[in-house]
Amino acid sequence: MNKNLLITVCILVITGCATTAGTGPQYQSNTEKVVIENAEPFDISIGVFNPGLVDASTYGEDGIWPELRRAESMYMAVQLRDVLTESGNYGAVRVTPDLTSSSDLYIKAKIEESNGEDVKLKVTVIDSTGKQWMSKKY
Repeated sequence: MNKNLLITVCILVITGCATTAGTGPQYQSNTEKVVIENAEPFDISIGVFNPGLVDASTYGEDGIWPELRRAESMYMAVQLRDVLTESGNYGAVRVTPDLTSSSDLYIKAKIEESNGEDVKLKVTVIDSTGKQWMSKKY
């Protein structure tokens, strides 16, 4: 019993010595949600992916089927558009033949290698000022 009484007294003494008014700077936390008015989500243009077709004479040797590669380039651009649209984080997301349309962000990609099962892509994201945000290989 004395042990419990001693612990209780120590806790009361320690908390009783604490003060809420400090001598240093006082900071107030603002728990209100900040709403930025007139902030519109980014519009995105996705260029049809570059199929990566270079030398027509080596298509058969390299196992490249130009028709399939072109279909993949369009299909992947449309799939990316669908994912970005469904996220709800962006404004208008459009697939365009090239990147001459008016948007806030531009996504361009090149199929570096594709065998029908595995794909290697190089994706670049730039903004309307020409600043590159990202360039990555997948």
